[in-house]
Amino acid sequence: MQQLLQKLYVLLFYGICFLLPLERYVRIGPNILLFSLILLFPFVIRKEDTKKVILPPIVLLIVFSAYTFLNQLIFHPEQPLDVPGRIILSLLFIGLILPINNLRYVKQIFIGSVFLCVLISVGNMLSYYLGSVETYQFVKGDHIANALPIERLYLGFLCVISIILSVDLIGSKFKPLNRYYAINIVIVTAFVLLISSRLGIVLISILVLLSLFYKTKKVDRLISVLGLVLVLSIAFVSSPELRNRFNRSVEKERIVDYIFQDDIRSDAWNESFHMLKHYDYILKGIGFQGTKENVTKRINHQTNKNVINSHNQFVDFMLSAGIPAFLLFIAIFIGTFVARKKDYVKIALLLSIVFFLLIENLYHRQIGAYYVGLVMIFLVYEPLKTKKHQLDVV
Repeated sequence: MQQLLQKLYVLLFYGICFLLPLERYVRIGPNILLFSLILLFPFVIRKEDTKKVILPPIVLLIVFSAYTFLNQLIFHPEQPLDVPGRIILSLLFIGLILPINNLRYVKQIFIGSVFLCVLISVGNMLSYYLGSVETYQFVKGDHIANALPIERLYLGFLCVISIILSVDLIGSKFKPLNRYYAINIVIVTAFVLLISSRLGIVLISILVLLSLFYKTKKVDRLISVLGLVLVLSIAFVSSPELRNRFNRSVEKERIVDYIFQDDIRSDAWNESFHMLKHYDYILKGIGFQGTKENVTKRINHQTNKNVINSHNQFVDFMLSAGIPAFLLFIAIFIGTFVARKKDYVKIALLLSIVFFLLIENLYHRQIGAYYVGLVMIFLVYEPLKTKKHQLDVV
């Protein structure tokens, strides 16, 4: 019976990892599987499993979760607890990985799910292209939103995580599956360029440059730089739509206005930073709902959205829960960096999630909380060096 529960637990966790990129089709799926894992957790967890995580970031995350929850409960009881609840959800998701001893299959399943998203997206775009009498554009239009299983911003981020995990699985030794990981890197990178994901393109470029600090041979560094320049040059020369995604008015004074011109994020950032200068929220903040209402009220922008958030998770925590929450949130990533600074893959994952949090409030969406939790699993998890209790073997 115990062995059956262990195998079921593993399959359910794999199921969550597979469903996360497919939000549009199975939005409620991860929650159902999460509830099932919570029920099974007491029957499969063992004492030694608690040694599988790097403690400082996890302790900071627990303190941060408790602080934001109590802050909202005590100082802003009239406002909903949705954001603190999602922070706790993210922490809970991290904890549920503990009975599993090897992340290899988790990474493979997530890579496979992102690749399925790529196939679905390409199939939908091809179907629209063949059935449309108009010129097909990847930059704007309802067909883009309908073709992708998830928003372009989020899909670009997931593609970058898939590429990083593929690099991790390739490692430094030859393995039969390495060719497939390499193929995945090429296809997913091409897809990021195809859908003109600015976040994906910027992150991939940054991560290639980051790899230079972890390469010891000058030849490898030169190849990386030349490869990046060559790929980007070919992509921008051959795709006018890609150029349009980055070609903004040079009259803009600030880089955020230059990149995000005509994007609601630029207005949200302007108003959020203005609020930082004029609001008395040093310790307790104005609440997550209060922040959204104030940002929405201050923006004079034609938009179909009823509520606009700050689109910067760090600023959002400072406005909503005060400087202590902001400092605790930053400390989580600093602690992770200190513990993982010698590992390129871990730093690449860390940089990716931090960059994403700078332009999106992931905790304002339930799926965002899952994504933060999954990336944190890859960052802080250390499998036990033992063959006992390996729940990843089904």
